[in-house]
Amino acid sequence: MSWTHSPPTPFGDPCERVPLPDAPLALVLAQVRFTPIVSIANADYIASFQESIRQNYPILTRELQQQIQLGPQGLQTTPPPTPGVIWRFVDQDQNWRLSLAQDFIAVETSNYTHRDDFHKRLAQALTALEDHLRPGLTTRIGVRYMDRIAGDMTTRLEDYVRPELLSLEATDLGSARLDSGVTEAHFAVDDVALKARWGSLPIGVVHDPIVQPLADQRTWVLDLDASTTDAGPFDASAIAESAKKFGEVIYRFFRWAVSDEFLREFGGDV
Repeated sequence: MSWTHSPPTPFGDPCERVPLPDAPLALVLAQVRFTPIVSIANADYIASFQESIRQNYPILTRELQQQIQLGPQGLQTTPPPTPGVIWRFVDQDQNWRLSLAQDFIAVETSNYTHRDDFHKRLAQALTALEDHLRPGLTTRIGVRYMDRIAGDMTTRLEDYVRPELLSLEATDLGSARLDSGVTEAHFAVDDVALKARWGSLPIGVVHDPIVQPLADQRTWVLDLDASTTDAGPFDASAIAESAKKFGEVIYRFFRWAVSDEFLREFGGDV
């Protein structure tokens, strides 16, 4: 196992990119929360916003916000007392989705190619929101990358992931095996909060209901969410720059966490 191309610590200056043509990303998401605009629930009010993005996101659906609760029967979805509206704008190939609600905008993809493309799409969405709906204050900016490996790789995690993240996965449990276990840690990186979750999950189980489970394989996930809750005027260009910074924080932690063998497994030239 080699760590030649990994940074020595999870935090510090941005590190050199190693493109992964077959990156095991289950989800990449950026969300910006803002002070509520009640009129966003009305189709007429968002018409000009839709027109500005319609060429890239021609499919539109309207949803009511749901609450997810964990009860005796597992995860249950119920509408809140006063349901809000979420407008979902999807590209023709259904690889990208832009979500607009009364208090947030989000861009997400399960078909991530490279960082520049993702941030270009985010900047375009933020500019359209600023130009047409003019939010007042930003209340949270967050960027999230969720990597997921499956199958044979989960039986050889010590070849791919730093021992600091393996804990029980790398422990001799005698006649037992670890069925599932997810660790959560919170870090303060200057003005950025990083929430990191990692661990093993059995067949058909996810640690977050926003991603689809794999019905036939065990998985190991590394879920990194960088954010700030500092309030300030909504400025599309400044928010886009913050999102880039958060992406750099996430990427350095990711590169520290995985081995050269991991990078090569997914097409990295190292």
